[in-house]
Amino acid sequence: MSSKHLLVTYEGSIQKILFNRPEKKNAISYDIYKKLPHILQSGASNPNVTLTVLTGAGNYFSSGMDLSNDIEELADVEGETHIKKSSFILQKYVAAFIDYPKPLLAIVNGPAIGISCTTLALCDTVYASDTATFHTPFTALGMTPEGCSSVTFPVIFGSSVASEVMYMGRKLSARDALQYGLVSGVYSAAQLESE
Repeated sequence: MSSKHLLVTYEGSIQKILFNRPEKKNAISYDIYKKLPHILQSGASNPNVTLTVLTGAGNYFSSGMDLSNDIEELADVEGETHIKKSSFILQKYVAAFIDYPKPLLAIVNGPAIGISCTTLALCDTVYASDTATFHTPFTALGMTPEGCSSVTFPVIFGSSVASEVMYMGRKLSARDALQYGLVSGVYSAAQLESE
C-alpha cells in the first residue's frame, strides 16, 4: 500500500512506514497527508500487524508541511473551498495518529519540524537519533500550533517550556527531548539502523 512519498514494508508482524522524500527533507506533501491515514487504517485492520514503525529516509525525519504544496490540488472540489478541504485533510491526518489502535513507534532519525514534531506526542513510543532536533516554527511562519500540540505539549513539557517550544520557536536537541519526556531513548544513528 505504498504511495508516491510513503514506502510501506513488512518485517514479520511489523509494519514500517517511511517518509520517502529525502530530496525535500521528507516534507509532508498532500500525497502524504492523504495516504498516511489509509496506510494506518490498513495496519489497524490487518491481524498480522502488531506494531507500526514510522521513520524518515535520509538525514531528516521530516521537515514538516511542504510549504510548496500545490494549492490547486485543493481547489474547489464539490463546492468546498480549498481552505475547508485543506483543514479536513489535516484533521484526518492527525486523527489517524490519535485513533490508531496498535502500538505506534516513531524512530526520529534527524530533524523533526512542525507537524512532524507535534504528531510525535501522539505516538506510543519515540526513539531518536543523537542528531535529531525538534522544532515548531509556527509563530515565525504565522501559523497556529497543529497536531494537538496545544494540548499534548503542556502535558509533556509543562506549560512554560511548551510555550517556548510552540510560540517562541525553541529548538530542542535529542537530549532535551529525552529530558522532557517527548522521546524514550536517544541512540546513535548506527544503533538505530542496526535495531
